[in-house]
Amino acid sequence: MIEKYSQEYLRKMVTPDFCKFFQGQRILITGASGLIGTHFTLLFQVFNQFFQGKTDLSIISKTSEFPFELKGVITVIKQDLTEVNVSKMLGKFDSIIHCAGYGQPTKFQSERLKTIHLNTTSTIELSRLVVDKGSFLFMSTSEVYSGLDNPPFREDQIGITNTNHPRSSYIESKRTGEAIIAALRVEFPEMVASSARLALAYGPGVKDGDSRVINQLINQGLTKKEIILRDSGSAKRTYCFAPDAIEQCIAILMHGKDHVYNVGGVSQVSIASLAGKIGEILKVSVKIPEVQEKFLLDAPLEVGLDLTKIEELSGKKDYVDINLGLEETILWMKHNLNKAKV
Repeated sequence: MIEKYSQEYLRKMVTPDFCKFFQGQRILITGASGLIGTHFTLLFQVFNQFFQGKTDLSIISKTSEFPFELKGVITVIKQDLTEVNVSKMLGKFDSIIHCAGYGQPTKFQSERLKTIHLNTTSTIELSRLVVDKGSFLFMSTSEVYSGLDNPPFREDQIGITNTNHPRSSYIESKRTGEAIIAALRVEFPEMVASSARLALAYGPGVKDGDSRVINQLINQGLTKKEIILRDSGSAKRTYCFAPDAIEQCIAILMHGKDHVYNVGGVSQVSIASLAGKIGEILKVSVKIPEVQEKFLLDAPLEVGLDLTKIEELSGKKDYVDINLGLEETILWMKHNLNKAKV
C-alpha cells in the first residue's frame, strides 16, 4: 500500500542528476524498516524498477517486515547493529545512509545504552565501509537544539540541555554522531559526510504502535472515534512529510558541502490545531481536558528549523501541504487497522 501513497512523490526525485550520481552504486541503508529508511529503500527500488537503475542495494533492519513488497535484487540483513560489528561482516559501499536508531521517546528512554551505541559506535563502524570519495549520511535530529528559545534554529546553533536530561541518551548521542561526521570530513576530505538534523517526519509507512504524537492522535481518532488531548495542546511543531525529507537528504548525499544541514518541513501547527485537523478529516470530536496531565514536560515547547541552507543546496521550494499529508497518513493507518482485523 505504501507504493500507492508515496511512489508518485519519489518518482519525481529520479532526475537526470540523480541517475548519473547513483547509477551502478553499491548502497547501504540501515534502519530500513523505519519511516525514513522505508522511503529511502522504496526510492532506490523505484529507480531500479522503472528507470533502468542498476544500484546494488543492501538494507539492514532488526525486523524483516516492510510496509511494501521488496522487488528486484535487494540484500536484506536482519541484524541488531548494537550486537555486531558491521565493519567486519560487510564489504565497501559507495553510499551509506545511517537511519538506524530509536526516534520515539518511549523507545530511546527505555533503551538508553542501545540508543547511544547506534548513534556513536555504529556510526564509526559504518563509516569504515565507505569507499574513497563515497557518501555517508547520518540521520541526526532537531532535538540537538533542546533548551534553546526563539526558533527557527540555524545549523550554527546547538542546545543547552545537560547530560542528566531525561532525553540525554538521544540528544547527546546524536550530537556525538554529528561530531563523528565532522571528524570524518577532516580525516577523509574526499568523503561527502554530512548529518541531517531531521525534524518531525511523518507519513505513510509508519509502524503500528508508533508513540509519536501525530500517530497517537490519528490512532485515537480511528479506534476510539474521538481525540482527547492530555494537555492544552499549546506546544508548536513543524512537521515534514517523509518524501519531502528524503528529497532534501538526497541533495545532501549528492552535493553536501558542510557537515550538518537542517531537514524539515514548513507546516507549523500547535498540537491542538493538529488534533483539530485530524478530527476534521476523520469527522470525530476533539476534547481538551479540564484537568490536564503534566505531559511531555521534557519535550521542547516549540520545534522549528531554519531551512535556508538546505533549500540553497537542494533548490527545494515546494512542500506537501499538511492537510494532504495527514490524509495520506490516515489512509495508511486505516489500511493497517483494517488489515489487522481480518
